[in-house]
Amino acid sequence: MKHYFVENPVSGKNYPGDILHDLIQPAVLASGIEFEIYRTRYRGDGERYVREKCMEAAGKPVRFYAVGGDGTLYEVVNGAAGFDNVEITCIPKGSGNDYIRMFGGREYFLDVKDLIQGKTIAVDGLKLKDDSGRIETAINQVSMGFDAEACAYQAKMKKLPGSIGHISYVLGGLYCMFTKAYSTFACKVDDEPVHGPFFLAVACNSRWYGSGICVAPFADPCDGMLDCVIIRRTVAWPLIFKLGIYDWQLKGIHYLNHSCLYLRAHKIEWKAEHPVMINVDGETRMVQHVTVEAVPQCFRFVVPVHSPYLQHKPDNTIAIPAKKHPRFHPFDSIVNHGVMGYGSRRY
Repeated sequence: MKHYFVENPVSGKNYPGDILHDLIQPAVLASGIEFEIYRTRYRGDGERYVREKCMEAAGKPVRFYAVGGDGTLYEVVNGAAGFDNVEITCIPKGSGNDYIRMFGGREYFLDVKDLIQGKTIAVDGLKLKDDSGRIETAINQVSMGFDAEACAYQAKMKKLPGSIGHISYVLGGLYCMFTKAYSTFACKVDDEPVHGPFFLAVACNSRWYGSGICVAPFADPCDGMLDCVIIRRTVAWPLIFKLGIYDWQLKGIHYLNHSCLYLRAHKIEWKAEHPVMINVDGETRMVQHVTVEAVPQCFRFVVPVHSPYLQHKPDNTIAIPAKKHPRFHPFDSIVNHGVMGYGSRRY
């Protein structure tokens, strides 16, 4: 088997050294494997490279290592989609690297020798189709609403001194909290409508996103299902600030709030009146209508030999205690369904 290391040279705020020289080259030389290192040159170059190498392999087994952040893994995933002979994994040096948290996190995946000898498991994917006809694949999550807007602004926040990892996401969230916390897109889960308006809606294959936000604490990347986390906008300022920044971003207890729906499904669909931001594994763009479906056992993902996931697979049972729903809340009753007329503007 040939091993390909696809590095994003721009990524790397969370790894101060030269990851190729410090970690990868010593490990591959010690392991005696056949390998090739490729440094991407522009956005989308990694996807193009991986797809070409998959075709060149002509059915022979190959493995790709995404050396970078979640965006690099996104490109490797889309380049490898549809090829049964391919294994993928990640060597983290980005600001987030959220997908691998499920399998132990950075510490385990930076042990490149352990990763080369790792175990391959079948993991699910997420298939997206939007109103332009574009079809793509995600491996971690897809979202619309406040968090997608915050993710788009996160890239700008990374330019600030000291803004790395979760700090950049919090700063992006603080900025969007004032203008992007009320969304009126339509939502369906397994063809059943969920009424808004919304704070955010996320379809998850794993548990973390946004540089460490535990958005779907019961998700399992191998169960063939989506964990859909939908937070309706039922409260006004400053309560939405507490829910969005403290409960969701910092503490991960948003699913206990009466405004949050936690559903397990095969498909979720969003439709907006005008183009809005969507977040696909940390990559953002504008769409108007998008459908996300779970694709069971879509990829062969390599997990380090000593990953705690292999020793004890986490329980995916949805364990949410009964919530107390207020009989009357002014914002939900007056703004959403009363004089503001949201109820008459669903589409």
